[in-house]
Amino acid sequence: MSRDQEGGPASVGPARMPGDGQGGLTRAARGKGRPSGGCGASAGFTLLEVLVALTLMAMMVVLALGAFQIGVHTWQRGEGVVQEYEKGRRVYDQLSQDLKSAFLSPENAEIDFIGGSSSVSFVCTTSGLTSLTMAWRRVSYFLEGENGLALQEEMPGIAGGQDEEALPLDPQVKGLSFRYLAPPEEEEEEGEGSWVESWDSHKEHRLPQAVEVTLRYGQEGEGDEGEATEVSSFIVTLPVNVLSEEEDEDEGNLGDVIER
Repeated sequence: MSRDQEGGPASVGPARMPGDGQGGLTRAARGKGRPSGGCGASAGFTLLEVLVALTLMAMMVVLALGAFQIGVHTWQRGEGVVQEYEKGRRVYDQLSQDLKSAFLSPENAEIDFIGGSSSVSFVCTTSGLTSLTMAWRRVSYFLEGENGLALQEEMPGIAGGQDEEALPLDPQVKGLSFRYLAPPEEEEEEGEGSWVESWDSHKEHRLPQAVEVTLRYGQEGEGDEGEATEVSSFIVTLPVNVLSEEEDEDEGNLGDVIER
């Protein structure tokens, strides 16, 4: 009789759980390595996500380039405005200094002041653009076609003196006009006088009290009759300056400039 049959203690082995057979072990093995929860989706980008990212990047590049171009254009315009202002200031300084130093001489008929509505010619004592020395010189301001505002200098009454070639001062000036302030007819009469379109010192025997200068600016290529884009007007007061043998020619430096 076996030990089991004899009622002895039975051998104790590991307890089997339901479903703990070979099939259960296979299912457990199959489940190994699978991500838990919802993380089983693909870790890469989809085509739609790539297209959206590229589109956003392209838009950012376009916006950056546009901002850069706007900045460059603004800077260039600012530089142009500064250059035009400096050029206009040089013209203003040259014209006003020459007018302030204009003078007449009763002993020399060549030293006169002749002004029209679009040009003016007179003798002054300031140093010119073509000469660094202080000397009597005749200056003429006028328009010269595409060269715009031009200046011509010459030395009157001097042996060997020759007319200088006209110098272009500002090609942007498309219009030029002058007016001259005549004193009151009677010396006792109060008031600033009247503005006239021309002046001849041979007839008036004196300088005008003031000269009004109007410059009309336009873009290159518009021609002389093009519409002015900017108008600059200023008034230069002249000294009562008639040289005689006893008077000092330094009086020609008197005068004042009024800008408006």
